Amino acid sequence: MVVSELATEMGRSKSTVHRHLNNLTEQDYVVQENGKYYPGLRSLRLAANALDLYDVYPISRPVVNELVSKTGESAAVAVEEKGRAVYLYHNRSNESVKTDARAGIEMFLHCTGAGKAILAHLPEERIDAVIEEHGLPKMTPNTITDRDELLAELEEIRELGYAFDDEERIEGMRLSSTCPKSRRPAINSCWGVRTGEPPSVANRLDRLSDRPVRRPLLKRAKPAHRSPKSDRSRQERAGRPALPRACSSRVLRPR
Repeated sequence: MVVSELATEMGRSKSTVHRHLNNLTEQDYVVQENGKYYPGLRSLRLAANALDLYDVYPISRPVVNELVSKTGESAAVAVEEKGRAVYLYHNRSNESVKTDARAGIEMFLHCTGAGKAILAHLPEERIDAVIEEHGLPKMTPNTITDRDELLAELEEIRELGYAFDDEERIEGMRLSSTCPKSRRPAINSCWGVRTGEPPSVANRLDRLSDRPVRRPLLKRAKPAHRSPKSDRSRQERAGRPALPRACSSRVLRPR
C-alpha cells in the first residue's frame, strides 16, 4: 500500500503515517519497494513467538492436514483472544473454495462453528461479557442475533460435542468444529472443516447430502436433533425452509 492509502485506512495524516512507516522500515518490520510498503519478513519472528504460546498449535497441525486430506475441503485450528476467534493454522485442498480464511484472521464467535464451539465451553458470565463487547452482528440471514437463541444452541453444542456454522458468516459456506482438550485450560481452542462455495459460484451444498459424519474425526459426538424452535428460528432468519440437522452434520466424508 502507498502512504495515502494507509493514511485513509487508519484515519491519520500522511505525515504521521509516513513517520511511523520510516520507524518500522528501519527495524525491518516494513519493506518499501517502488513507493509501496509491504510487511517485512521480520514480522514472522513475532508471529512465531505468539504461536509458541499455544500448545495446541503443534499438536493440531497434523490433525488439520489429515482433515484436509480426508475431506478434500479446508480446515483450521482457532483460539479465542479478547472475545474473537483467531485462526492459528489453516490449510485447504486444491479442490476447496478459497475464502478469506488464513492464519491470523479474526472472526466473531457467535457466527462461526469454531467460535460457537469455544463459547460453549465458556462460563455464562464470560459469554455475556463477549456479547456486551462485540454484540451479535448479523453477517448473513442465518446469523444468530438473539442472546437466548445463542445460549440454547450453545447448550446443544455441549451435548453434541461439536458445533456447526450453517452459512452464518458467509452465505454458501458451512463449517463443523470441535474443541480438543488442552494442557492449558485457560486457552480455548478448536478445529474444524469448512465446505461449500460462495453464492456467486455454482453452489455445492448439495454435496453434503451424502457426507456422513465420521466419528474418529469428530470426537465425543453424540446423536442429537435440533429442536423445532431452533429450526423455526433459522427458517425465519433465512426466509426459507431450514435444512435438517442431518444435512448440516454431514460435512466430513473421507474420499
